Amino acid sequence: ARCTAKTETLTIRFGNRQTAVRVLYDTGNDLLEPVSGKPVVVLERKAAECLLDTKLPFGSASAQLAALPENLAARCGLLPFHAVGTDGGLLLYFRPDSVLRADGTALDCVCAVRCGLHRTGAYEGLIGV
Repeated sequence: ARCTAKTETLTIRFGNRQTAVRVLYDTGNDLLEPVSGKPVVVLERKAAECLLDTKLPFGSASAQLAALPENLAARCGLLPFHAVGTDGGLLLYFRPDSVLRADGTALDCVCAVRCGLHRTGAYEGLIGV
């Protein structure tokens, strides 16, 4: 039997921008925002730039945060993470206005930005299971 990856489409709204993002269920994604304890949806850079309506500079998450306009930076933060094959580090994250699942239910989460998630375009984000 062939194993197929499970995906879902989320509709994410931030300010006056909204986009549909295809996310892959990732059993290894147990990221939580440290203050609120909310789960983290990890987005590919282009999806995040669309929602934030700004280009993110390449480089560290702290450099990305510092480059944001003040009104945008106020809704963002830095999230520590660890991943297989890396020493870990920080991800830029933001608090969306709303995230709706495919079935219409709301998902209370934050969104983090990660470059180079998937090169074939099969999905634009990762969600924990």
